[in-house]
Amino acid sequence: MENFSARIELNKGVLQIRPAGASVYGGNLEARVRAEIEKDGPPFDTNVKLAGTKVGELLAGYSPKLQNIMTGALDMSLKAGGLGGDLAVLRSELKAEVKDGKIFNHPMVIKLAQMFKTKELETINFYSMKTDAETSRGVARLNSLILDGPKLQATGKGTVGLLDEKLDMRLTLGLPRNIAARLVNDENVLDAITDKQGWSRLPLRISGKIEEPSYGLDSEELGKIVAKVVEKEATKAIEKQLLKDSPAGDQEKGTVQDTLRKFLGQ
Repeated sequence: MENFSARIELNKGVLQIRPAGASVYGGNLEARVRAEIEKDGPPFDTNVKLAGTKVGELLAGYSPKLQNIMTGALDMSLKAGGLGGDLAVLRSELKAEVKDGKIFNHPMVIKLAQMFKTKELETINFYSMKTDAETSRGVARLNSLILDGPKLQATGKGTVGLLDEKLDMRLTLGLPRNIAARLVNDENVLDAITDKQGWSRLPLRISGKIEEPSYGLDSEELGKIVAKVVEKEATKAIEKQLLKDSPAGDQEKGTVQDTLRKFLGQ
């Protein structure tokens, strides 16, 4: 931390820092803190903003366990309050974006690469990763995750236990079709989940714990996709049969489709 400046007040056991500014890991920090230092905890409220901070250095400085897992430039806005380091009563609101970075050497990334049997996903490069999250009652809720990268896109939401480290997350991954095909071997399903740009959208569920995550296809969401595929294939088969059985004058496609809609109750 360099170029630190702050206005500090202490009155009747209440410490206030407003505002504090500094250069932190290549970026800028702005913070306001209020703490009742004579009470157990102590109770505190803080408002922190970071701009252009090197996220890898920040994480390593916070904990050795978080060293060498991510790079990029972090912009962040955090409002938090609680009692000292008691995670059970921590409450917070977080909005953050990391730009031009990568994720690597983390169990969640390693497991993902193993799931798709490709080393291409052992390092996830991205242009932008945005998160909107909040914490309360010992649980972090990820309201929104949006990752945009050259070989991986992702959106998602879910929860992480701050005390038990349990994961319950739903993600939709955008992958090149050839990688998605390693998990989905039905061409009709692949066609249904692949957009015009060639991204195959796969619904995943992440459970387990942070250090030992477990990945699997989200059966509920995948079931909806498969149902649409089955309906589409059934519609084609019925349409083909109707064309075959219809009188010659009624074999125009529009007439058959009208009949099919009546048959399906649509």
